Amino acid sequence: YSDILEAYKTELEGRRNTISVNLEVILNTPRGIPEQTQIFVEVDSFVGQLAEITDKLKIVEFLLRSK
Repeated sequence: YSDILEAYKTELEGRRNTISVNLEVILNTPRGIPEQTQIFVEVDSFVGQLAEITDKLKIVEFLLRSK
C-alpha cells in the first residue's frame, strides 16, 4: 500500500503548491480581487486549506514511516 500512499502524498503536495501560489497572488496583488469579495475571507479559506493539507501530509508521512 506504500505506492498508494506515495501517490496520495504527491497529490497533496501538488494541491498545497497550487494553494500557496494562489495565496501569494492574493497577498501580493489584492487589487485583483473583486471589490465585493473580502480579502480576509479569501485568505482565511486558503490558510484553512493549507492547514488541512499539512495535517493530512503529516499522517501520510507517519503511515509511510510506520510501514
